[in-house]
Amino acid sequence: MLKKKQQIYQGRSIKKFNEIRDILDIYHVKYSYQVKDTVNDVGSDSPLSFLGRQQGMAPRAFTGSAGVAAEDLKNYCIYAVEKEVKTKVPGYLLKEIWNTL
Repeated sequence: MLKKKQQIYQGRSIKKFNEIRDILDIYHVKYSYQVKDTVNDVGSDSPLSFLGRQQGMAPRAFTGSAGVAAEDLKNYCIYAVEKEVKTKVPGYLLKEIWNTL
């Protein structure tokens, strides 16, 4: 039976991202992750982002990043089978992973 992975974490904190990955590793929960860099995001929402790709400029050049902390420029996501996480990880640690449980 194919089990579908669900997003169990999305955020901009690398500290929280690593904490959750450590918990999943300790309890042998299979997961995958994705780090999306918003500085060089090809799928930018800017209507002029296509010009940046043609001219060799990052789409962020049109919106600017002055005053934005470097850790806020990446988006971290972790995907796992929710049922597996709930059965392998102790309840008190689930609060570390999910805010909505």
